[in-house]
Amino acid sequence: MLVVTEAVDKYTQPVKKSNNTAFTATETGKITAIEPLEKGVKVTIESEKGAVPQNIPMGLDLSVKVNDTVKAGQNLTLDPNVGGFGQTET
Repeated sequence: MLVVTEAVDKYTQPVKKSNNTAFTATETGKITAIEPLEKGVKVTIESEKGAVPQNIPMGLDLSVKVNDTVKAGQNLTLDPNVGGFGQTET
């Protein structure tokens, strides 16, 4: 599991989603790159439309790795709202 903690690229578009929801793939395709950014990572999906980059903010755990195949709508990160204190107790 990869936890996003640091980044180096400052020439990317700002992330518009908050970091308290799971991030999902916008296209169906293959993960070809995971690159660090100033405030997270850029996940690149090679789809029928070409390379589609998606920015993920710092602090989220990625659930994918390079060479994984994803479908549009599939989670790229673990859902931060699942689990935690008391949720595993029944």
